[in-house]
Amino acid sequence: MKRNFTFFNNDEFRNEIKQINWNNIFETDDLDKCFHSFISKLNFHLDEHAPIKTLSKKEHSLASKPWISKRIRNLMFQRDKIFKKFCKAHNIIVKNRYREEYKDMRNMVKTEIKNAKKNYYQSYFEKYKKTTSKIWEGIRSIVNINYKKKSFPNALSEGDKIVKDPQKIANSFNNFFTNIGPDIAKKIPKSSKSYKTFLQKKTLKSF
Repeated sequence: MKRNFTFFNNDEFRNEIKQINWNNIFETDDLDKCFHSFISKLNFHLDEHAPIKTLSKKEHSLASKPWISKRIRNLMFQRDKIFKKFCKAHNIIVKNRYREEYKDMRNMVKTEIKNAKKNYYQSYFEKYKKTTSKIWEGIRSIVNINYKKKSFPNALSEGDKIVKDPQKIANSFNNFFTNIGPDIAKKIPKSSKSYKTFLQKKTLKSF
């Protein structure tokens, strides 16, 4: 979701805000109610001048990429506009002209995005070079790794008992992973043969 500022007039909006009676906001001593009243009055006029609209998939994708600047969006708009003209053109000469214009604009957009993305991450990692969590967050966004929230079980079955205490659950996991190797080793039957009997003759020479 985002506000549509296409027909937003700053002067008209400011004049309407000036005419609002703000005194009744302070009729109560409850801070939360005061703030709610303030936001409600502000949003009422803001919704008229810049209504909220649902983003398209393309708009949502662009919004999730902070390096896509207003200049790049304008270039993309011009690129798409030329492509539409190319698709509608029937004259071969005109069509070829639009094709070349589209190629030039497409390459320009790619170069702008590449440079903008590079500059964005250079600034990002310079800013958070001492914050490990932010560094990993930036790396995940580059390689498109989705961050999964860690979860902890509320209960655990241990033999015939159900363990619900977090400390006991943690200890149970610790005991399981600490002893899993020795427990599996106990189940493996002992062999009367030496391990050398399973090796090839060429391998034995190295011993």
